[in-house]
Amino acid sequence: MPKPSPTKFDPKFLPFDTTLARQIVRQHLSHLNNVFWFGQSSKGVATGAYATVLATVPGAADRFKDNAAWGTAANDFDIWLRQNAVISTASMLEVYVVSAGLTVFQAMPELIDRSLLDKDSVHLLKNPALLTKPFRKHMKDRAESFTKGRWSDRLQRLEMAFGTVPANVKAEIQNLQQLQDLRNRIAHKYGHDGETLRRAPWEPVNAIKPTDAVIVKYLKLVDDVTSELDRHVFGPLVGGYEIVFEYDAWKAKAGMGAHLDGKPNELDEFKAYIGRVFGRSPSKSYIRSMMDYYQKA
Repeated sequence: MPKPSPTKFDPKFLPFDTTLARQIVRQHLSHLNNVFWFGQSSKGVATGAYATVLATVPGAADRFKDNAAWGTAANDFDIWLRQNAVISTASMLEVYVVSAGLTVFQAMPELIDRSLLDKDSVHLLKNPALLTKPFRKHMKDRAESFTKGRWSDRLQRLEMAFGTVPANVKAEIQNLQQLQDLRNRIAHKYGHDGETLRRAPWEPVNAIKPTDAVIVKYLKLVDDVTSELDRHVFGPLVGGYEIVFEYDAWKAKAGMGAHLDGKPNELDEFKAYIGRVFGRSPSKSYIRSMMDYYQKA
C-alpha cells in the first residue's frame, strides 16, 4: 500500500514512496508483462486461424501462400515476442538508471561542478543559461557511464557517485549480467544462438527462444533492482526536485501550463497532468506548496 502523499513540499523529500522514474518503470513492466502473456494466450488461436484470416483480411492470400507459411510465421512471431521481451526488459533497466542518475545530478549539481555548491537547483532550473555546455555534457556522460560495461563495473560507478549500493542489489550482479549477455546475443547476432553465422546465404540456424520462466525471472529482477535502487540510492537524493522539474517543463510546453500562469485552474490542471502521466498525483496542498516554492526560488 503506497504511503499517503505529504501535504507540504520539501525539496529534500519525495512526494511519494518512489521517484516518478520508478513509477514509469512499474507501468512499463506491467504493460510488457500483459503484452507477453497476451501473445502466449492467443498463440494457439492465431496459429489455427489461417482460414478465417484468408476469408476476412484483404490481401492475406497474397502474403501467405498456404497454411504452412502461416504456421511458420506464427511460430516465428512467438520467438520475436520472447526476444523483444528480453531486449525491452534490459533496456528498461538501463533507461531507468540513466534517467534517475540525470535527475540526481540536476537536483544536486554540485556532484558535477563544485562551484555550484549551495546553489538552489530550482533557481538553476528556471535559469538554464547558468548551466554551461561542458556541465551538461559531463552530466550526461556521467549518467550514461552507469550503463556501460559489465554490471559489476556499473554498480561500482554508482557507489563512487552516490554512496553505497544495497547488498541485495549487489547479490544480483550475476543475474544482471546474464540478462545483459542474453540481450546482447539477441540484439547483436540476429537472435542466433551460436558463435558465428553461416556463410551466405545465412540465417539464424538455432534461434534464441527464451522460456516463459526466463522472461518472468528477468521481469521480476528488473522490478526488484529498480525498486531497491530507487529506495536506497536515487530517491533520497532526488527528493522533491523531480516534481518541480515536471512543473517547470509543463509550464513551458506550448498549450500546457504557460497560458495558465497564476490562474486558479493551474493547480487542478497540473495535478491532473501528473496523475495522467505517472499514475499518481500529490495532494492539492502539496502542489500549491510546491508552486509557491518554485515562484520564490
